[in-house]
Amino acid sequence: MLLFDHLQIDQPSLQQHSFSFYDAEGTQITKQAIDKRFNKETDAFVQAIFEQYLKHQIGYCSLSSGLSQFFSAIRIMDSTEFQLPAQMAKEFPGFDGDGTAACAQLQFEYDLLSGKINQLCIDKARTSDVHYANETNGSLKAGELVLRDLGYYSLHIYKAIEERNAYFVSRLKTQVIIYEQENGAFKELTYQQIIERLQKGNEKYIDIQVYIGKEGKQPVRLIANLLEEEAVSRRIKRKKKRKGKLNEDDELWTRFNLFVTNVSTQTATAEEIYHLYKLRWQIELIFKCWKSILKIHLVRPMKVYRFKCYLKSKLIWIMINWDILMSFSQHIQTKYNKIISLYKCFSLLKAVAQQLSSLIFKPDVRKLKSWLAKLFDAIVQYAVKENKRGRVSVKNMLKT
Repeated sequence: MLLFDHLQIDQPSLQQHSFSFYDAEGTQITKQAIDKRFNKETDAFVQAIFEQYLKHQIGYCSLSSGLSQFFSAIRIMDSTEFQLPAQMAKEFPGFDGDGTAACAQLQFEYDLLSGKINQLCIDKARTSDVHYANETNGSLKAGELVLRDLGYYSLHIYKAIEERNAYFVSRLKTQVIIYEQENGAFKELTYQQIIERLQKGNEKYIDIQVYIGKEGKQPVRLIANLLEEEAVSRRIKRKKKRKGKLNEDDELWTRFNLFVTNVSTQTATAEEIYHLYKLRWQIELIFKCWKSILKIHLVRPMKVYRFKCYLKSKLIWIMINWDILMSFSQHIQTKYNKIISLYKCFSLLKAVAQQLSSLIFKPDVRKLKSWLAKLFDAIVQYAVKENKRGRVSVKNMLKT
């Protein structure tokens, strides 16, 4: 019921759950009886299944990529938040002052090359991204590349990544002071000076060695490029909507991209670093897919145990989809030189979910293999990425 009812009906009611039992097996069960089953024990049971599935991942074949010669993994991490009914504020407290009494978040990290999920968890939205960055840094291995949003970074995290002989590409926070070394002394480099260098130079990017942080002065490679006026206008509009009045640094910050990395110039040029960071947006597409197809962010008033069972069962369905997608990816890339569209694949699997339901609960290996073969052909036909004019494709970013 938890796994499949949501795929037929958005936000099913207890009464609709009762109907699904009756339709499937002719079993008569009241909505009150179902409601009683949403309790601490059921939540623990679904949590245990979720954790076991997460630990027992299929070993996928890695995507073919020229980046594999430089990085053993490309770890992309981000979080997504969604508002909950106010009655859940005790377990999922929201943010003071913004009218959000209850709010949850999902933290997700995966390896773009192998498809392995490193982290997928539910938490209250107040838990900081830095907390999870510190937690996952313990599993970092030498040669891995980390791509995360600004919220996950602090100066000590850059250092911790480097100490593990791993790599990062990150945008730089506005409050971090930048220094250059001249004649053995540290001299501050301002945003205005960076913009002036870009305007005077003939190159699209500046690519220099700098030091960041007033105390630690962490050595990093800094890469910057100016934005087109249209892009600057969009940034200013977004910042004003979020922040209100902008100060001088905010205005300057909207005019250029600023990245820091410990990846060497021999491994990647400035433009390649820029495209590497753009791979991080794949995780935004993943969250968009979860919300638009599985409606993970839409939660109506209900008791908290029911919500938690619903969300965890949706995450289990996500992992089933993920296993199928990743298991097929290398074969489709090798045979057809194409990459699967996550959104199209999830949409297709939702459409055929009832077929899979009958195969899971009445197992027949021969029929399951036949179904998977047909699904493979359907994904090739209907669920691969299209190259859009003017955009650098993921395939090109991966240097396949």
